Parts: sequence; C-alpha cells; structure tokens
Amino acid sequence: MLEALRELEMPAGSAMAVGPLGTGIDEAPWSLAEARRTLDLPCVEPGVTDSEAFAVELLAGEALDPARREAFVQRQLGAVVEHDRLRRSGLLATLAVWLDSGCNTAQAARELHLERQSMHHRLQRIFELCGGDPRGNGRLAALHMATKFARLQSP
Repeated sequence: MLEALRELEMPAGSAMAVGPLGTGIDEAPWSLAEARRTLDLPCVEPGVTDSEAFAVELLAGEALDPARREAFVQRQLGAVVEHDRLRRSGLLATLAVWLDSGCNTAQAARELHLERQSMHHRLQRIFELCGGDPRGNGRLAALHMATKFARLQSP
C-alpha cells in the first residue's frame, strides 16, 4: 500500500502518513491518530511516510520531555554533534542513515550518494568521536536511539 501511495502524484511539498496496521476496525482511530502524530514530527519530510518508521520518535515525544531527550543525545553523540556544528560535516546524518540501514555500509553509501570508501572514512571519523565501533562495544542501540532523538530537536 505504501508503494502504491508513493507512486501517486501529490502537490509539491505535501506530506502524508500511513498509520500502523490495526488488528480490527476498532483500532482505526488509533492508527489515524498515530499517522497524525507522525506528521507533527519535525523530522518528517514531504511525501508518503510510514508512521511505523517513526515509532521511537513517537514514543520519545510522549514519554520523554525535550530536555531529557537533548541530554541523552548530548551524552551519546555530543562529540559528533559538536563536530558537525563546527565543521558543518553532516556526520550525524551519516550515522543515522548507516544505523537505519542495519549498519550496511554499502546501502548507506548508496542512500547518501557516496562512494563506499568515502563512507568508510566518515564512519571511521564517527567511531573516533563516539569511542569506537558501536557494533563491538554494546552502544549500538543507544546511538541509534540518540540519532532518532536528535531528529526531534530540529527540522
């Protein structure tokens, strides 16, 4: 259904969200509410969006106040955020795409329109700033959550 919706012509700049699949008609209002909440997130871009892809952001938005989310991002990714601020490097976005791809470097490079070697260099710099490769130190989930929380801080 998402692919069919993505193929439809929409006015430029329009955004549409599809709520989670419910187990029955009784869950239709909940699904619609989730779709509406997804569209309110600052990180949602124009086009058709699956609200399930933003489950962490939706949970964080209702369960954690902005100050706690920001503190978590700072603890987990403060060096990367500061590097981006000083050098306008986009390492946080690179890390988010890599994590969202399941740590698949080749796929992340394609999504970012980078050569694999450039992607490897960016990841090496990110790992230096984060205290090592998160796949080997138990921080993978925390870093992934921090990238999602960071998306809530600014559009």
